[in-house]
Amino acid sequence: MPTKEEVFRVADELWAAGQRPSRRNIQERLINGGSPRDILAHLDAWRDERAYKADLGIKDVPERIRVKLAEFAKDAWKTAQVEAAYAWQHERDALQTIRRDEAEDRENLLGQLDEAQATVNGLVARLAAAEEEAKRLQLALDKTSKLLSDARAEAFWDRVMQEVHSLLPPEGSITAEEILAQLKPWTTRGSSMAKEKLTPSTLKEKMKVRAKYGRYLRVLDDGSVARPAA
Repeated sequence: MPTKEEVFRVADELWAAGQRPSRRNIQERLINGGSPRDILAHLDAWRDERAYKADLGIKDVPERIRVKLAEFAKDAWKTAQVEAAYAWQHERDALQTIRRDEAEDRENLLGQLDEAQATVNGLVARLAAAEEEAKRLQLALDKTSKLLSDARAEAFWDRVMQEVHSLLPPEGSITAEEILAQLKPWTTRGSSMAKEKLTPSTLKEKMKVRAKYGRYLRVLDDGSVARPAA
């Protein structure tokens, strides 16, 4: 914003050079330019002050010249007002253009924000669906793992019963402890794959199940096992 002193200095220089100290002429010579409204305010003050001082010697000026000067000053003032009005209208139009551009930018940003939000919502929904699918797959995997583990355990105990059957004497019976002592080392080590450890009590339970269905052996009243009845 130009100061009063800057406007007065430029106006004095124009006046001394015989040029009209209009708002536009002053604005062009100001280093930083300035708002037309501010320049006109200082220019009004300059006219008042310089007209007052000029009146001190106005007596020597012919009436015809004084009238011309007054008309010139009036015309200059009107011209300055018109120029200021045009400048104000220009600033107003520029401001409206800026506001319109800002409104369009806001609309574009809001549109982009809505699109981004929709994308986020879509990703959240896909993530939720993926999590549900992962849970379903994990349950299926757990179920498959359990079935596989059960199948391995069942296959292991079936091999044990086959080996037990091979250890049964043609006549008489044999106890679980005696059978366990005669099992092959790799059979004993293979019990680590089964759910239950290979112990006398576990072996008795497994042999009872097979005997119940008439497979491999039969369990006697004393707890020993023998070959199935012919």
